[in-house]
Amino acid sequence: KTISFINVPSIRNLSLSGCELTIFPESILTLTSFEVLNMKSNQLSTLPLTLLTDLPNLRILNLTNNKFQENIFQPALIYLRELDLRGNPPLRKSFFP
Repeated sequence: KTISFINVPSIRNLSLSGCELTIFPESILTLTSFEVLNMKSNQLSTLPLTLLTDLPNLRILNLTNNKFQENIFQPALIYLRELDLRGNPPLRKSFFP
């Protein structure tokens, strides 16, 4: 599956819920006006290291019901207002800096 956002550069809210994604679609990183990203109910276990720096306006990130266990964020996490990780496997202690 390929997801392209070439003709929608100003999109602010995107839901890719339940798409059975195992890899984060890198094309999302071109949508710098993003504020809300819903990626719940997929099979994700990693995120791009530059997610929060490439999407500086991202405020709400829903990652419920995926497969995250490790630390997937860098210090830019501070800019998020809401982060939902419910339904993931138990987070290892190393997840929290």
